[in-house]
Amino acid sequence: MSERDMTLEQALEQVVAETFSEMAFLDAIRADAPPDSNETQVFVIEVRGDTTHHLILDLPLETKQAIVENIHARPWDEIASNDIDDCLLEFLNVLGGAFGRLYWGDESRYKLSFPEVRIGIPEEIDREAMQTFWFDAYGNFFAVHVGTE
Repeated sequence: MSERDMTLEQALEQVVAETFSEMAFLDAIRADAPPDSNETQVFVIEVRGDTTHHLILDLPLETKQAIVENIHARPWDEIASNDIDDCLLEFLNVLGGAFGRLYWGDESRYKLSFPEVRIGIPEEIDREAMQTFWFDAYGNFFAVHVGTE
């Protein structure tokens, strides 16, 4: 395993802040888990370098709406459902790529899987080994779960 300048947590926190700011025009900062943290629709991507990480973006409806409306610059009800999913999957793809570059370094080699829309956290991910990081984007709470193989 190579030496890293930052931890997984630091890399994740930075890429979430940058991706939300640059793509969705939202400030996303670390937060404590909200009291009503029900699992919602999730978006999953696998980032494979010297280890494999599953990044799982766990978004409540309000956060999904804020991201999509800001990226498309149109109200939610004017955007086709397949465009909504495509937008969120591309958003996750950018987040996964940024994570790989930051965590393993600019010169490193890593691969991204195709991002997927899932209902709930995939069964193949070990929930006990999974780390969860909560964020707040203007009062919209969401989680990024990281499963490591």
